[in-house]
Amino acid sequence: MSIASEKLNPTGTVLAFVAILILALWLRLPTDEGHLFNIDEVIPVEVSKAMIEHGNLNPNWALANLPDYFRYDQYNFYFYMIIGHLSQLMGDIFDISDLTSLRFLNIICSLLTITLIGLALRNFGLPRRYVAITGVVLCFAPTLVFDAAIARPESLTYFVVALGVYVVSTRLNQGLMTIALAAIIAMGVAIKVTMAVLIFPLLILFLFFRDEDARSTVKTAALFGVAFLVTLFVIAPYAFINYETTIHGFLALREQYNGLHPPHSLLETHVLSYTFWILRFFLELYGFWFLFATVGFAIASPARRVIIAALLIPFFILLIYFGTKTVFFERNFAHTIPLVLIAGIVGLQTISERFLKGKMGVAIAAIALIPGVYWSLQIAESVYDTTKPLEQFEAQQGLTAFLRIGDPSVMNVAPPPACGQISFRDYNDAFSRRYRAQLQISGYREVNRFTSRFAPLAGSTLQTYLESNSLYFQKNC
Repeated sequence: MSIASEKLNPTGTVLAFVAILILALWLRLPTDEGHLFNIDEVIPVEVSKAMIEHGNLNPNWALANLPDYFRYDQYNFYFYMIIGHLSQLMGDIFDISDLTSLRFLNIICSLLTITLIGLALRNFGLPRRYVAITGVVLCFAPTLVFDAAIARPESLTYFVVALGVYVVSTRLNQGLMTIALAAIIAMGVAIKVTMAVLIFPLLILFLFFRDEDARSTVKTAALFGVAFLVTLFVIAPYAFINYETTIHGFLALREQYNGLHPPHSLLETHVLSYTFWILRFFLELYGFWFLFATVGFAIASPARRVIIAALLIPFFILLIYFGTKTVFFERNFAHTIPLVLIAGIVGLQTISERFLKGKMGVAIAAIALIPGVYWSLQIAESVYDTTKPLEQFEAQQGLTAFLRIGDPSVMNVAPPPACGQISFRDYNDAFSRRYRAQLQISGYREVNRFTSRFAPLAGSTLQTYLESNSLYFQKNC
C-alpha cells in the first residue's frame, strides 16, 4: 500500500533534492568555533575528554570536568556522547576544534535527515512535487535550523527518526524489518528515553502495511523485543553494567522537570497551562502543517487516516506528558517534528485531491512555508550575527552606564537598588514580567527597550540561547 501511485522522475527528484540540500547546508554552516550558545555545549566536549583520559567509552557525566550542577552520575544522551566523541576524534585528525566538529556532525545529520525522508516518501509513491515540498519544509523548519547550530543531540535524533521512516518504506522482509526497526528505536532510546514514542508510528505503519495475522504479530513482537534489548546493550553497555547510575540519572531528570527552571517555567501552574504554552510555541512555527494534518485526517480514506494518525501520535503523547511537568524546553519534542511535518504534507495532498482536483497544492504549500522561512532566516541571522546588536543598541542609545541586573536576581525578585539606572534581560516569561511589575511598584519607570527578533514568539530557548529583550528602567535619586 502506498500514499499515491504516481511514479517519480529520478532525474528531477535528484536535482530538486541537490538544490534543497545546498540550501539546507547554507542555513546550517557552523559558526565561530569559540562561541558557546549555551553551557550545555561543554557537556559532549568534556565527556569526550574524560573518555580519552580513562581509556574507555564510559560517558558518565560524573567522570567529566563539568560544572557541579551537571557533574553527577548519569548517562543522559548516551549514544550521542559516543557519536559526538567519534566526531571530535575525527576533527582532531583535521585540526578542527571540538565544538566545530560537533556542529559539523549536526550538519551531516540534518542533510541525511532530509535525504532519507525524501527517499522514503519516494518509496511510498508520493507525487514528486510533494517530495520536493517536504524537502523544502524540512530545510526551513525553524527548530531543525536552530538545533543544527548547537552542540546537542537533537540533530542526531532527527536522523534516527528519518532512518526509521526510510526503513519502513523499504521492501525488507519481515524479520529483517523487525530487527532494523528495533535497532533504530534502541538507538533513539539510548539518546533520549522519550524517543521510545517512535515505536508507535514505526510499528503501526509496519504492521498496517504488512497485514499480518495475530500469530505473526506475536512472533514479530517477540523478535522486536529481543533485537531491541540486544542493540541497546551493544551501544550502551555501561548503562546496563552501571544500572544504578542509569537509574540515578532518570530520577534526577524527573526531579528537574517537576521543579522550577526559570525562565522555562511558569510562576503558577494551572490545569493545561503548560499544554497551552507548548501548543502556542509549535503552532506559531508549524501551525499550517498541524492544520493540514488535522483537516486531511478528517477527510482522508481509512488508509491515509492511519498514516496521519501514526505520524502525529508521538507529538501528542509528549504533549500530554510534558503538559503535566513544570518545565518547558521545546527540544523535548524535537524527534516528533519531522513526523508532524510529513503528516502535514500528506494532509495537504489529501486536501488538494479532495477539493482542488489535485491542483494548488504547491501554491498552498508556498504560503504555508512563509512562517518557517521567516523564522529560519531570523535564527540563521542571529546565529551568524557577529555585530552584537544589543551592544550596538546600548552604545547608540547611551545606555552603557545602566547597571545590568543578573538573571538570578530577576528570577528571585531581589530588591532593586533604591534608585538609579538599571537594565535586565526579558525572556518573554512570567519571571521577567513579575520583576518588571516589582520595579514599577518601587517607583522605576521604563525608559528604553531593546526588542529581540524573537519577541513575538512564546518563551523558548530561542530567547535564552540566541537573543532576548533587554529593558531599561530609571528612578531618580
